[in-house]
Amino acid sequence: MKNKYFCWLFLLFTLVSLGASAQVKVEGSVFDEMDNPLIGVSVFTENRKTGAVTDVDGHFTITVPNTKVSLTFSYVGYTTQKIALKDRKLLKVVLKEDSELLDEVVVVGYGTQKKSV
Repeated sequence: MKNKYFCWLFLLFTLVSLGASAQVKVEGSVFDEMDNPLIGVSVFTENRKTGAVTDVDGHFTITVPNTKVSLTFSYVGYTTQKIALKDRKLLKVVLKEDSELLDEVVVVGYGTQKKSV
C-alpha cells in the first residue's frame, strides 16, 4: 500500500514539474529603420500576462508558454507591431516610425514654484 501511494505521489510531482518546464525563453533585439537599437521598447504576449523591456542595446528576453504565441512590440513614436513566433526563439525586430503620431505630441511648460526647505 505504501509503494502504491509513493508511486502516485511521484507521478503527480513529475507531471507538475513537466507542466512548469513547458516555458520557452525567447530572445531578440529591436532596432529602428536606421539599424539603431531602441531602448525601452515594451514587449509582451498577446494576453499581456508576460512582458519585458529592451535594454540599452535593444536586447530583450521573455519567457512564453510556447512558441505558438505572438509578441507585441510597442514604443512611443513608432507603430506597434505584432509578430507570431512560429517556433522561433531568436528575433530581430525593426520598428517603423509613426510620423503622424509625432505630429500630435505637444510639450507645454509654464508656472512658477517656490523652493521649500
